[in-house]
Parts: sequence; C-alpha cells; structure tokens
Amino acid sequence: MKRYRGSLFPLLLVLLVTASVNAHPPGISGIELAEKANGSFELLLTLSRFDAEILSPMDTDRDGRISAMELDDARADLEALPAKMIKLSIDGSVLEGTCNNVSADDKDNVLLVVNYPAAGGEHITLVSSIFDHLPGGHRQLVDLSTRNQDQPLPTVTLTERGRVFDSKIPGDPLAFLFLGIEHILTGYDHLLFLFALLIIGIGFRDAALVITSFTIAHSITLVLATYDVVRLSPEIVEPLIALSIVYVGIENILKKEARYRWALTFLFGLIHGLGFASILRDLGVGDTWSVLLFNLGVEVGQLAIACLVLPVIWILLKPRSNFRTISVALSIAVSAAGLYWFIQRTFF
Repeated sequence: MKRYRGSLFPLLLVLLVTASVNAHPPGISGIELAEKANGSFELLLTLSRFDAEILSPMDTDRDGRISAMELDDARADLEALPAKMIKLSIDGSVLEGTCNNVSADDKDNVLLVVNYPAAGGEHITLVSSIFDHLPGGHRQLVDLSTRNQDQPLPTVTLTERGRVFDSKIPGDPLAFLFLGIEHILTGYDHLLFLFALLIIGIGFRDAALVITSFTIAHSITLVLATYDVVRLSPEIVEPLIALSIVYVGIENILKKEARYRWALTFLFGLIHGLGFASILRDLGVGDTWSVLLFNLGVEVGQLAIACLVLPVIWILLKPRSNFRTISVALSIAVSAAGLYWFIQRTFF
C-alpha cells in the first residue's frame, strides 16, 4: 500500500503543475499598424494585464488591477518594451520607433503607442519576439492599414514558430504629384518669392518663362540633394531662401524694369530646390519617378497660382500713374517679410 501511494505522488505533482499552467489560458496580444498621411507609421500594441505584468511588474498592491499611479510608476519600463520585442523595417531598412504614449483601457489592458518615421518603400516587415518573454501558446494578432489600400487587409496571427509579418504597401502613383502641389501651396516663403517676381507687372508669357526657369533650377538641385550628391544643412538653406526674397524685393524697388528675370530666378531656384529636397529626404524617397512627380506637382501648383495672381496684379497696376508707387509699396512689404524670416531662421 505504501508503495502504491508513493507511485501516485509524481502523478499528482504533474497534475498540479498542469492545473497551475492552465489557470491562465494562452495569452493574446494585438498590434494595429497604421500608415499616416505623411508616410510615417503608428503602431498600437495592446497587452492584457496578465501579460503586461509578466513583461513589466506593476501591480504593487496585488489587488488584481492597475491603478493610474502603478501605471505611471512603470511607464519608463513599459515605453522600453516595444523596442525590445518588435523590429519594424521597410524594404529591409530597420526603423527606429519612439514610444511616448502609455495608457490602460476600461478592460484593464495596457496600450502602448509607438511612432515610426516615414521611410518610403514597397514592403513592410514586422518581427515579434514577444513569444520569448511570455508563456507558451501566446498569439499575436497583427492588422495593417495603409493610405492607399482599397479594402481592409486580413488579420495575421503570429505565433512562436511564425513570428514574421510581411506585407506589400499599396502605393498611389500620383501621391508625390499631389505632395508637390501641396508643398508649394503651403510653402509661404516660396509663394512670396514668386509673388515678388510677378509684381513688376510682367505678362503671362514672361511669367510662365520665369516659373519654368524656377522649376528647372530647383529640379536640378532637388535631384542632386535627394541622391546626396549635394547637401546643405537647413540652417543654411532656409536663411538663404529668405534672403532671396529680400533681394528680389530690393531689386524691384531700385530697378524700374527687371530684364532677364528668368536668369535671376534660375539662380535662386537652385537654392529653393535644396529646401524642397528636405521634404523628400524626410520621407526617405530616393527614386527618380517620385522626384519627377514631385517636381511636376510643384510646377502645376505654381502655374495655377500665377493664373490666379497675375490678373489681380494687372488690375492693381492698371492705372499707369500709380504703377510705380504700388509696385514699390508691395516690394517693400515683400522685403520686410523676407528680412523677418531671415532673422527668425538665423537667430531663433
């Protein structure tokens, strides 16, 4: 009889351990990966309280819930978790994310928001190592939403053996065309530079020549800067753009007729192109097609602005007796704005 009882002990021990393990079913965490309008990505990692406790203990009073104070005390450790467990890359280039948003929902889940910079590319790959830190059987559900997808992409389940998520990023071939239009419409310093070129009362043909000269010039430096052939710090480029506005305004005041304005425009367009390049560089763009579309968008935006602004300028300058007075007054205002930007960008 004693022998029989002794043989049951190992079996009871196994049953107890099994029951202990099965007290918590295999956990499930979630990742929602969303592409933003500027091409950057936001990742939302959702962890149950149980899984979050394993990764970063925070329930100090052992009441089975996470209070706001406990969450705040563990914030630094929680913010460091995504970098340890998630590797996100675009076309093989690893992105460095920043987690600066930690919260808990009404179901006591812990939510971590990670922001990744825009990189540009066709494939996104996510590798999760959360399975190395949590009990066996854990699953992770991944959802991807992009700017140009026609319909929701299916949810992918990652496991310990299949921990890689890989997907093609749907692309919009006209995205950079619209980006170029948007940039020129919201680039007030570039717009003021164009306005300064036009307020001397030139005709539409000369205006088109000036704008095209400007586009060709900034296209040259835009391509060179995008491919890192030429690179200047924005701390140099931005004040130079402001000075170009100041110079054109002063030339309008000192000269009654600005001949060969297209040549002057070409020279300053080279500088403005370096400013445009910072936009594409921030997006991680380095292909010729995207650069050409961006340039075309800038040209379309400039011509559209010229079509709207030139008739207004012609009406303002129509009384020839007031032509010079109005042109000089507008040029003074332009130079003053350029000088303000120069001081702001140089000293502040």
